[in-house]
Amino acid sequence: MMLVDVPSGSESSEYVVSAVAESDTGRSGTDRSGTGRSGTDRSGTGGSDAPDAEGSPDPTGWAPRVADPDRTAELVERMQEAGLRATGPRVAVAEALREMGGHRTADDVHAHLVRAGTRIPRASVYNVLAALTGAGICTVADIGHGPAVYELDRGWHHHFVCRVCGRVSDVDCLVGSSPCLTAGDSVGVIEQAQVIFRGVCADCQENE
Repeated sequence: MMLVDVPSGSESSEYVVSAVAESDTGRSGTDRSGTGRSGTDRSGTGGSDAPDAEGSPDPTGWAPRVADPDRTAELVERMQEAGLRATGPRVAVAEALREMGGHRTADDVHAHLVRAGTRIPRASVYNVLAALTGAGICTVADIGHGPAVYELDRGWHHHFVCRVCGRVSDVDCLVGSSPCLTAGDSVGVIEQAQVIFRGVCADCQENE
């Protein structure tokens, strides 16, 4: 994870990151990453804002990983194609979402960046997530309890929320594009229709 010093409350375009240049230098920083879990345990994902002691396990279960310059370059390219400058904060936040996987709150992202040594204000994380969502690089879901959750865009889909453990899981959309539901012409132009399924996940069913 690259270090980014950002003035408080700023999401300035002065902090431009070249992922290709990072790749050419052969640097391979190590940071905290995701474990590939598909869901998010809403019972406690935020963790502490304080960095972990060197070599101590991450309390959220995220394991260290070697940064992937090629995938960073891919994120930079997606931003450029969407008309966004690849600023340091934007690249750092997008990288954090990729590393963690699953569905993460803005506070999750900020805590992950702090643990990785990236100096970025919490307000900047919110600003960046709004910009990335508007550009279609990440998606946001209001799951009905607690804060909204974000993930890198992987195509239009819906979500399942377990009422026992609170885990959020992806559910494929049968239509595959947004909006996939209609409500008639009287309400106006519908741009998006999110479906939240609720029930008991397979893991919790096994434990009952």
